[in-house]
Amino acid sequence: MILCEHGSATPEATEAMLIFVSQMNAAGQEIKINADSIKQPLHRNLQYEIAPYLCDVQSNRISKLVILGADTLNNDKLADFRRLNIQPETPIYAVGNFEKTQTRISVLSRLSYVLGKDPELIDLSTSTEFSGGAIPALGVPVPINNKKRTRIMLLAPDLEDERLIDGVYSFSLSRKFDTIIVTNGRSKELWQKKYGLDCDIFYYGELPPEDLSAKADICVLVSDVKNNIRAKTIFYNLVASGAAVVDCVQYNSDGKYEEFAVRGPTDIGHLSGFLTQEILPNTEGLGEISRNSKLAHEISADRFLERLQISPPEVKITTRPRADCRVLVVPTNGVGLGHAQRCSLVAAELSPTTVASFAAFPSCLPMLNRYGFDGIPLVSRSKLHADPHANDLLNYQRMYSAADDHDLLVFDGGYVFDSIFRTIAKHKMRGVWIRRGLWQPGQNNSVALDREKIFDRVIVPMEAFEELNHNYSRGTRLKTVGPIVQRPEAKIFDREKLRERLRQRFESDFTHLTITMLGGGVAADRTAQIQAICAGMEKRDDTLNLVVTWPTARVDPGWFCWENSRVVRTHHASQLVSACDLFISAVGYNSFHEAMYNKVPSIFIPQMAAYMDDQRARAEAAAERGAAILVEPAQMASLVREINLCLDNAKADEVRRVLDNLELPETGNIAAAKYIEEIAHDR
Repeated sequence: MILCEHGSATPEATEAMLIFVSQMNAAGQEIKINADSIKQPLHRNLQYEIAPYLCDVQSNRISKLVILGADTLNNDKLADFRRLNIQPETPIYAVGNFEKTQTRISVLSRLSYVLGKDPELIDLSTSTEFSGGAIPALGVPVPINNKKRTRIMLLAPDLEDERLIDGVYSFSLSRKFDTIIVTNGRSKELWQKKYGLDCDIFYYGELPPEDLSAKADICVLVSDVKNNIRAKTIFYNLVASGAAVVDCVQYNSDGKYEEFAVRGPTDIGHLSGFLTQEILPNTEGLGEISRNSKLAHEISADRFLERLQISPPEVKITTRPRADCRVLVVPTNGVGLGHAQRCSLVAAELSPTTVASFAAFPSCLPMLNRYGFDGIPLVSRSKLHADPHANDLLNYQRMYSAADDHDLLVFDGGYVFDSIFRTIAKHKMRGVWIRRGLWQPGQNNSVALDREKIFDRVIVPMEAFEELNHNYSRGTRLKTVGPIVQRPEAKIFDREKLRERLRQRFESDFTHLTITMLGGGVAADRTAQIQAICAGMEKRDDTLNLVVTWPTARVDPGWFCWENSRVVRTHHASQLVSACDLFISAVGYNSFHEAMYNKVPSIFIPQMAAYMDDQRARAEAAAERGAAILVEPAQMASLVREINLCLDNAKADEVRRVLDNLELPETGNIAAAKYIEEIAHDR
């Protein structure tokens, strides 16, 4: 194992070391960072970025030690190096700025004393191969030109300039190519306040330089990047990869890139026509010039590896048949059972050449396994974790290990977690987001919508009624399908036989069967409503009420004390709902659409936590049509009265007649699977 350390432990030093290690790993070298050497709390982004490279030195043998920023050594770091127990035969390389002779002597003597041997010094101050400074800025080839449309990266625009931001917006409207903007955080914030989320815009620290570099075929340099290590690394990667470079820096008169870069207009508003006429017809040739330029040769990661006496990695040849496309499906949010069920319905419609597996919370895995899908467990959020995102950080590492480069990740959820965002980017995966809509009015989903840019396709399952469908974003990646619904298989589902089995199972000669399914208490405690329903059912000897929950849901002991109500824990609620006379339910996406499409008379009680979709809007839309009954959570007396009206006064029959005549969109299970496979097989 090759271990990388830094001479100091400042946040800036840690970030610089991380970028170097990330670049080396992108070049095919497994270089690690000692987890014990990261002492100060890291920014959240850096925690995700560094996670794949951390190691436990005590359990690994160090084959080489690379010390960056050796000219900044302090006593605390020297003590850390002492504890590494470096073997006498282990090569040690100290990289830094040794322009002053005294610095060279000091570093050499201190490291020799601590490590027990002389390190080899790599002086960056006199090197023509690498950029000056304590950390070598290197370029690593990354995959480009793998999209159907040319991607233009505008690198380092200062969007606080009013003229420039308007010019960039004008350029981004072009339909001839896709625009990706990489800038600082302040510029991104100003852009999104002024122009919204239609354009893919990243700030430098949003993803590692290697991952951002893979998003462009042509690099348009808008301002100088020499003082920004992340921007400079992105630029060097693109040069090494053979991207065509257009230099639009306004005051760039030193000509340092003139060997390979084409001078472009400093007024970005004129850039579109210039690219169309001058660059696009010559992209391949200009890219070859970049790849073979003097700069590409000087900043080559392979040249630095030679200084470390590390051989280039062998080229790995994949033997997996192209027809077998692996799809990693990640259902999430809360316990994730509703999302997992929806994903399983879509995955069941995929063709045999598309191999689907799941990464899901433990609450979902038994259900998915019974449906025939393999899966790896994710870690649920807990108040016991040190940080709110601690579980997601671990989930990132699990998904990163489970996924392969260029596979497909399908995500179903309302918020795109860092683990999803970074797994797709790090593995250069294709991504599909199944994004259910109907957010509550005033709900701020700007972060979630901003992360839409990581996906190749966004599939939006419709709501049953047109007024519930809203467009939260737009673009060619967006595809709408009908509601994704679970329906009992007509060939094997027999309503009367199931009801008879329930009579025998619960020893109840019922006339009316009701199903109560108000959720697992994640969004709101529904114990009071369920107790009120069960109490009302005690007065009805002709009715069996089944309180249906997921197997992992929280169940109140008081629910087991009633004669006419029974608790049923199951993953197969859909068949029970289709067999009942009255469905008393929350208004989540799955339960609502199963009631509408399976024509089950329902009383809806909305759950309305701040992070949930708009359940009340669904219930109101159905109630206004007479297709369901809406009862507010606090209306206990009304709830019992409506149950009795439905069962005794034929109100349920009136609702069923409306449902029988209701025109609903075609279900979207098959269409969603088709859209996924188009991306999976790159059709």
